[in-house]
Amino acid sequence: MITHQTLYNLANYLGALAMITVVAYHFVAVNARWHLWISTVDLLCFHHSVY
Repeated sequence: MITHQTLYNLANYLGALAMITVVAYHFVAVNARWHLWISTVDLLCFHHSVY
């Protein structure tokens, strides 16, 4: 039988792991879209301009 302390530790660990996974996923997804958006805007708007 699992003890209350073991169940508490397991739930705490899995909850923290889930939150870290969600934050990491969103970080990667937002940065990937941002890079794609910047590349598209740069290609469409600033392709022929001189800096």
